[in-house]
Amino acid sequence: LNREIIALENKLLGLQDLDRKYVGFSESVRIVLEAHAGGEKSLRGLKGLMANIIDVPAGMELAVEVAAGKGLENIVVAAAADAREAIYFLKRKGLGRVTFLPLDSLRVQKLNPRIIKELGQREGVLGLASQLLNYDPQFEKAVEYLLGRVLLVSDLDRGMQIYKQSQLPLRIVSLDGEIINVSGAMTGGVMNRHKSSPLQRKGAVRKLEQQMQ
Repeated sequence: LNREIIALENKLLGLQDLDRKYVGFSESVRIVLEAHAGGEKSLRGLKGLMANIIDVPAGMELAVEVAAGKGLENIVVAAAADAREAIYFLKRKGLGRVTFLPLDSLRVQKLNPRIIKELGQREGVLGLASQLLNYDPQFEKAVEYLLGRVLLVSDLDRGMQIYKQSQLPLRIVSLDGEIINVSGAMTGGVMNRHKSSPLQRKGAVRKLEQQMQ
């Protein structure tokens, strides 16, 4: 039993180490976050990384990861002025591009609650991605911006039925990561499960912590 616990602890430490090193994120994002943690004054308006801000229910990690895409690397800041300072920091350092989401000026258009309720009653519909996640309410605009028009469904067949029946400006994403875009373009296939991804790491950490209790 002790050996099993030690093995689980080692796995947990390994995953936490990958998170600390921001493995899976671009070099520019990593350097910005490390500089902020180190007290860089021009980055004091940073509030957090989208991948860390959202808490995804078990089993939905792949779908949310596919739906958000590179948006998981978006960095939330308090105000547009903070985004400007962060961009100047990137330029001074000769670093690549990063997307910042300023909470004071981000524009988000939510769907009509009646439409959301109607969609939620259909078989196979899990709901809007933004409403299935847990997060601090202060980040609502950022989460809505990234995932407020993504509908999660149980599978591709169900998603195709819903797409044909509705004319809503929504991307439909299945739990297996297939996407039906607003235009009707579809993306799917076998995902690379061996690639270390932030949301799947968080899910693995949660599972390990439960096993160790």
